[in-house]
Amino acid sequence: MGRDLMCKLGIILMSTPEGVRVSTRADTVFTAVPFSPLALNYAYEWRVQNSLCSQQLLKEVRSVVNPSCDFMQAVDLNCIAHMSLGSDKEYEKAWFRISCENLTTSMLYWNANTAALPVCLNSHQLQLSKQETLSHTSL
Repeated sequence: MGRDLMCKLGIILMSTPEGVRVSTRADTVFTAVPFSPLALNYAYEWRVQNSLCSQQLLKEVRSVVNPSCDFMQAVDLNCIAHMSLGSDKEYEKAWFRISCENLTTSMLYWNANTAALPVCLNSHQLQLSKQETLSHTSL
């Protein structure tokens, strides 16, 4: 996966008004990539709080998955509800009415190279979820 390769190579992408800034963790390479405002992808996602629980979960995942694999950081854990090419104004009317959401999960799936946490969405969240895949958090 592209995200896994970027993590392995230490590549960081930062959106700026001028385009996307590409750098390494050592900040040795900087490249400005031009973009078209019409081609931006929007991700509407539920963020998983960086808490003791998420840190403990990642610790457990590291104990069952190959240690040479890349792992998400606790601050980056999320569950995507909707992806859109450009902003989705109709979707945003419902999305931004949310003040606080809780995600529920009860199991962990893993193999030697990856782990995922399926997310059980409530009825309101199911209406907002437009993904064609099972709702989950990649670890």
